[in-house]
Amino acid sequence: MNKVTINPSIAAIVNIDPIGQKEIVPIYFTADSNWIGTYQFTVFNSDKKNTKLHEDNLPTVNELMTLTVNAQTMNLPIRVNYYEITKVEDNRIVFKGTLNIIE
Repeated sequence: MNKVTINPSIAAIVNIDPIGQKEIVPIYFTADSNWIGTYQFTVFNSDKKNTKLHEDNLPTVNELMTLTVNAQTMNLPIRVNYYEITKVEDNRIVFKGTLNIIE
């Protein structure tokens, strides 16, 4: 398991690769200070954002934000998808990247 510390004051590209379609994978984002506000996880078919495939809010507890990827319940196709995590209050993209779902 790799540990990555991310400064929440800047947007970061975080590619998530690979996750099996039948896996349930928690991904933890940590910060030096508490996550304040509401954070939304959105998956699109590509970085052109033509089609929204999934969207939900992420739980935060103090300095920890948790993204749990479950491709089956999220109805994500087997392929490289594009995602963004956005702070809802100011519509600022905090994280973005690819989410590779494999069989």
